[in-house]
Amino acid sequence: GPPVPIPGPHPPPTFIGGPPVPFAGAFPPAVPVPVG
Repeated sequence: GPPVPIPGPHPPPTFIGGPPVPFAGAFPPAVPVPVG
């Protein structure tokens, strides 16, 4: 699906595709996670 910004504990947002994944923003570096 389209990239969805997931709030994280760091300035750069984590982007994923499809539905929001809770643990997406928990990674130390915000990285694109190909989901959906």
